[in-house]
This record gives sequence, C-alpha cells and structure tokens, in this order.
Amino acid sequence: MAEARADPASLDAVTWTLLKRETSLARHLRVLTTTRPTPGLPFITSRAENPRLLFAAITRAIETLSARYRARLLLRGLVMIPADAYLAIPVPKA
Repeated sequence: MAEARADPASLDAVTWTLLKRETSLARHLRVLTTTRPTPGLPFITSRAENPRLLFAAITRAIETLSARYRARLLLRGLVMIPADAYLAIPVPKA
C-alpha cells in the first residue's frame, strides 16, 4: 500500500506493466527515470546440465499455455542470446 513517503524501487518493465494492469497501486506511484529495453535475466543452470534442454523445456512450457494465459503473463517465448552478447550490454550507470 502506498503511504505517501519516498520508497524508491527499481522495477523491470514486465513487473511495472503487470502492476499497472493488475493493481491500483501504480496510480500512487511515479516513474523517476527509465533505461533502454534490454533482455530479461538469464536462466542459469549447472555446468553439468545441457542448457539447450532447459531452453527447450521452458519453450515447450510456454507454448503449452493457452494464448489467453500467455497474453496475461506477457509471455511470447524465449530467445537464445549467446553469453558474450548478453554480457556486452552495458550496465546502466547510477
């Protein structure tokens, strides 16, 4: 619940979109600044596991959802981003 005091937060775009869509809390908040869109957090697994199998399993799980649920959760699918390309994205400066 918003209490009219400064409580800064850093939210990703999906969380902010869901917050605005699913609650009335967003009307009590304001955006101070934004960053350019970047990929979401990576899925990480043990070196002993095959990341392609994890990728395939998550992709199948998303595809198994109905279009209604995918839209509700803002899921479109996964994109395989090579680690070097992912790590090349500059970290925003404070």
